[in-house]
Amino acid sequence: MALAEDAAARLSPGEGETPLLVEDEEAAREAMADVLEGLGYRVICASNGRQGLELYQEHADQIRLVISDMVMPELGGEGLLEELMRRRPGLPMVLMTGYPVGGTGQLQSAKGIIRLQKPLSMDALAAGVRRALERQGEPAP
Repeated sequence: MALAEDAAARLSPGEGETPLLVEDEEAAREAMADVLEGLGYRVICASNGRQGLELYQEHADQIRLVISDMVMPELGGEGLLEELMRRRPGLPMVLMTGYPVGGTGQLQSAKGIIRLQKPLSMDALAAGVRRALERQGEPAP
């Protein structure tokens, strides 16, 4: 097995799913998109929550999950995910933050949201995305 194949297998490869990645820091967004694309995902990127909502509207039929930073200009991750929960209940979501992991309001009690602490390793990102996708369709506890 080639090194790249071994790394992909270890890092929970995708199966062609399309995540919407919303991250305001360009370098972080590009690095995460590169990792996810290398694992077999087709990534749609947004630089803030407002753009994320616009891209979601355009590609809702393709998007299988949303990966979002929590703190961003214009519309933060929490507001974005709350709006998407209203539009598409059950949409798998990964919320990333450099602050203590948690949430307020609707996100605090929401089941199925994967919360990841930044800075992220490739392993943590890949595992969090796979876990979110695998939860899709599971009955609520």
